[in-house]
Amino acid sequence: MRGLAVILAATTIVACGDQTPQSHAAAHALVPTPATKEDFGRAADALLAEIGEPGQRVSMPEADDPVTQRFLVQARGLTESLGTSAQPAASLEEFDSICGKGTKVLITYGLAGLSTQVNKDTNQSEVAAIAQRVMGENFKKYFTVFFPTMLFNQHCTSAYMPAAERLFTELPTGQFTPARAEGLRKVRRGVLEAIQGALTIASDPGITAKGRGIILTQLETDWDGLVLALPAAERTNLAAGIAKLSATFPADERARVAKLALRVSDVKCSALCSIP
Repeated sequence: MRGLAVILAATTIVACGDQTPQSHAAAHALVPTPATKEDFGRAADALLAEIGEPGQRVSMPEADDPVTQRFLVQARGLTESLGTSAQPAASLEEFDSICGKGTKVLITYGLAGLSTQVNKDTNQSEVAAIAQRVMGENFKKYFTVFFPTMLFNQHCTSAYMPAAERLFTELPTGQFTPARAEGLRKVRRGVLEAIQGALTIASDPGITAKGRGIILTQLETDWDGLVLALPAAERTNLAAGIAKLSATFPADERARVAKLALRVSDVKCSALCSIP
């Protein structure tokens, strides 16, 4: 599953340039509504029950499907409220049950139809290549589902990083197990993929000014939580990469992107950052 998530992240970067202004507008048509973690969980469970396991279905429900729409409304609402006093993200045990459901929705939509193109004799490298192509096609086809779900997943990760910081700050000596180390490495990879993907999509000439603004605003909101997990060396590389990437943005947005690079050093390097 983790390998497929990486492929999906890479594919979303490549595929975005073919989107029309109309598809970007449609992706933002849903108005955020007050949402709770419980409401989101129920909506996500209903959608996951409908779409099944990754690769099983040939086609997926569109954004106007009632079950899908209910999920998207809840995801948009929780993107606004998760991490606030109304919907605190204080328990790290919730991370997989909330953020993980959004990730599974993305992967399942991305792999729609894969089962018709591979079989037991298809080797792993061929499966990876086919999956990447299928995901690119599905990203375009189901863009109005992918885009708000991607924003939700980014915010969900950011919202729970302070809880992770507290956990590792209070962790007794000897309790940093190999499983926890691997979990942290996965979170860091996910954070870097989310930032890279969001900025690359936002810099694409095919995106509308409105879509670019939504991405940058969400990144600005989520920035401190995302950077919190990254060690010093990765922060340095990230800041340099963003500063370079800012030159590919429209002139009126370059300073805004460059400011994100400057904000990397503003996030205190504490427990999560200090772990190699």
